[in-house]
Amino acid sequence: MASQRLDEDGICALARQYAQKLRKGDMVFLIGELGSGKTVFAKSLLHSLGVEGDIPSPSYSLIQTYDLPGMPFPVWHCDFFRLDDPSELRELGLGEGLDQAALVIEWPQIALPELLKEDIHWKQGRHCYTVQLEFDPEPGWRLVAISDRMELEQK
Repeated sequence: MASQRLDEDGICALARQYAQKLRKGDMVFLIGELGSGKTVFAKSLLHSLGVEGDIPSPSYSLIQTYDLPGMPFPVWHCDFFRLDDPSELRELGLGEGLDQAALVIEWPQIALPELLKEDIHWKQGRHCYTVQLEFDPEPGWRLVAISDRMELEQK
């Protein structure tokens, strides 16, 4: 994965580009340290799809769903940072989301054991975009790399 050096506006523009690619069953994995820009990317993507107003972080609810006018499927914004046990995702309906929605997932590596049980990377027509955000030595900038396939390591 080649990295781009982007500021917040650049991250938002990149998210808008990927919003146009999303299809039912697709996932966007957002990976990076706290404060690296994962939520900025997610919120920009959701605004681009038509979510209006403030977009709350799903840090405590874990999953926030959006039924958007003009879209034939919902979008789920997930944040698994506070997930204690990946098996809890079944109770939250993750399997349903994988089949019926597009998922934007912050901290997906925490949920990887459960995601792999769902055999997500072998379903025909599904895309899994991995967005890696890292701090740049210069404040206000990030190194951002995107791959069109799952690139996660179980932690």
